[in-house]
Amino acid sequence: MSAKSKAILQLGGEAVRWLQSLASKLGYEKGSQPLESLAEQTGDKLKNLSEQYPEAFRMYSPEALFEVLREAQKGDSDLAIMDPEIFRKLAATIDINNPITADMVRETVDQYIDDIRFNVPLSNTIGNIPYLQYTMPTDRIAQVIAHDGRHRNRALEELGSESLVRIAPFFDSKTPSLSKIGEPVDLYSEVSPMQKGDEGGKKIGSSKDLLKLLSVFGALPFITGEQTDE
Repeated sequence: MSAKSKAILQLGGEAVRWLQSLASKLGYEKGSQPLESLAEQTGDKLKNLSEQYPEAFRMYSPEALFEVLREAQKGDSDLAIMDPEIFRKLAATIDINNPITADMVRETVDQYIDDIRFNVPLSNTIGNIPYLQYTMPTDRIAQVIAHDGRHRNRALEELGSESLVRIAPFFDSKTPSLSKIGEPVDLYSEVSPMQKGDEGGKKIGSSKDLLKLLSVFGALPFITGEQTDE
């Protein structure tokens, strides 16, 4: 057995089954080589996810999860495990005092709760994995400018679960991913025309307290308190 094949087996059963499902959906023939290729593209991100948030393998479609894992492994974005309540504080808030809006939100959240409970994937595309996008007005401030996934996070909060979130820099050459910065930054709530009242643009906290990043180099000490071997 090759070293790569042994590394796959060390991932754990759920991650291996996910790789097998992904290979099947992508049309690869049975065998170990496609699994090795897919595992190599997702690298430490897949290993850390299998250890810290294995429920993601059931919660999202293999294709969608593969895309965000591969993107994060390249260092173009990050994947973070976070409290759903923190996600909602960082994202633009909505006014649900209107009974019609409140009913629509409730219906959507209830559907997500049912899907999660019965292991129905919440998405088929990269865009449906919750994300926060940010810019950096200074080298120590990450200002959220866009989001998706408030209702999914409401559902996870009610279920008492953490959330996997794609943390993406604004797509220009000047905004680095958080894992490339290598030290904590302050996270500020979203500034958006849809933001409720004056709640946007406020400091919510430090990344070291709010996020557990699945770093491209392994879990960063200041975020998770532990490291993995490269």
